[in-house]
Amino acid sequence: MTTMTAAFFDGKGKMELRDHPKPVIGPEDIILNVKATGICG
Repeated sequence: MTTMTAAFFDGKGKMELRDHPKPVIGPEDIILNVKATGICG
């Protein structure tokens, strides 16, 4: 099983990057490879 890096939020203003198993996709699904993002607030 391959993994991906995913962002997890604990609900208290903390974010943690962790390895997570890649989801299994169906014939009408896609996986996006996000290069950059922003978080405001």
